[in-house]
Amino acid sequence: MVPRPAHQLSWISKDHGLGTRTYLLAALLGAGLLATAQPGTIDLAFGAGGITQYPIGTGHDVNRDLVVLPDDRFVVVGHTYDSITGFDWFAARFLSDGGWDTTFGVNGLVRFDLLGDEDGVNAVALQPDGRLVLAGTSYDGTAMHAAVARLNSDGTLDGAFGINGVVVLPVDPVFDDNHATDVLVLPDSSLLVTGWADRDAVWTNLGGSQGLWHLFADGTPDNAFGNFAALAERDLFQDQLNDRALCCALRPDGLVAAAGGSFVNGYERMSFAHWNTDGSVPGGFSEAYYMVPSSFSSHVVEVLPLINSDQVLVGQASSDLTYVHVDATGALDPTFATNGVYRMDLGPGNTSIPAHALRTPDDHAVVVGTIYRGPEPSLYLHRIDLSTGMPDTLFGSGALVEWQISPDSSTVGTAIGMQSDGRLVVAGTYFNFAYNKPFVTRFQQDITTDLRPASTVSSVRVAPNPFQYRTTVLGTESGGTVELLDAMGRTLMHVRSAEGSTELVPPVLEAGPYLLRYRTSAGTQVVRVVRTGAP
Repeated sequence: MVPRPAHQLSWISKDHGLGTRTYLLAALLGAGLLATAQPGTIDLAFGAGGITQYPIGTGHDVNRDLVVLPDDRFVVVGHTYDSITGFDWFAARFLSDGGWDTTFGVNGLVRFDLLGDEDGVNAVALQPDGRLVLAGTSYDGTAMHAAVARLNSDGTLDGAFGINGVVVLPVDPVFDDNHATDVLVLPDSSLLVTGWADRDAVWTNLGGSQGLWHLFADGTPDNAFGNFAALAERDLFQDQLNDRALCCALRPDGLVAAAGGSFVNGYERMSFAHWNTDGSVPGGFSEAYYMVPSSFSSHVVEVLPLINSDQVLVGQASSDLTYVHVDATGALDPTFATNGVYRMDLGPGNTSIPAHALRTPDDHAVVVGTIYRGPEPSLYLHRIDLSTGMPDTLFGSGALVEWQISPDSSTVGTAIGMQSDGRLVVAGTYFNFAYNKPFVTRFQQDITTDLRPASTVSSVRVAPNPFQYRTTVLGTESGGTVELLDAMGRTLMHVRSAEGSTELVPPVLEAGPYLLRYRTSAGTQVVRVVRTGAP
């Protein structure tokens, strides 16, 4: 691997609304708009009676991910089928109330083909300038390729990115296929894409390696990054067995956590690895897998970093939704649920499959997925208190919501985001007879009524304020985090706080007001800051 300078620690978050909005905004901005209805109930003011259905192709449409925009509009991405080009990528944008946003693409919809065969999008991220980055796969008839596309804010493919807005990454000759599953946007608008690379052709164990790709802002692969064509790949645990990265997140210490599953002793286990932003392996602890008690196969679908460099892995163990709290050394946190693990056991014959999760501003996690019990599967939401690992019984029925469009259909939950008033936008797919139809809906949430009181923290000051290019938070302690939020509560960057003072060098920002949030184990403080001058 060719050494490269590490990227700075300030990042633009991969934003599904995952824990990037703050309950403090209502008081600070005088909005008074936070949701107060019974948490976990359908919002009937959304769409038509609480739901918007939007068939796209010939009945084989599937939602995969969504991102909430600063003005509470949102974009859903997935794939749709065409009899000529096969499966294509799509992006659909909606108004905050679930109506079509006809200023995006053609009447709210964009669809496009990559290599003319099987294309599937898995993730979407929002750049600070409003452009959208999509990551997924495309099949050329011989091999599966990791692929990335960028859309302008009006839905057109960005011609300044790759070739006509699309980058299809080459497959290393020693690999059979590449798979892109998640994407992060850096402050310089370059991209980190996670996934895995199959090595079936060269490993007798039919394994694969966890992979990380780096692309420059214009989509050019960073060929000085990793082993081949911008790919840094790792055989976790050096066993030549399959390692999949299904999700990624930035930790407060600046490391990237990529999580998914690794085959160990004949079964897939929850696993994760830490990466430096230059694609190298950090010193000390950097990878682990977990054998959840009384389970066989398991994997991670979302990794939620906490402010003290711990992280909660959300995934599936055997047939159960499972949360695992891991500390900075990779050890299970014994104060979380039962010895660091919580499993939602629905009883024999019932299965709960998680798809995505988000972290709320009051340190809860909400998971969306699908429950199989009864004649037809149902979409579900589950909320847990991240400080204790216990279900939040104020939400739904005993922390669980189960919902179907109709009793005679399959309703599958695939993605989740949070709007500025705390309500949860959920995407899914409705299966009725031989057709798949994507939909979006919205659920109420009480992010103002179940907040744990924060301890008083030492007062911090920000100077200069207003600032133009950089500013310093004075009076910070080591071990906390400093976050910069936009006016809608979306995290634009976060860094680990230092003893005495913490300097911030934000990414390109529009002039205007922002919020700075300083958090330690003792509590939280929020300061209003202003960025001046042209970006």
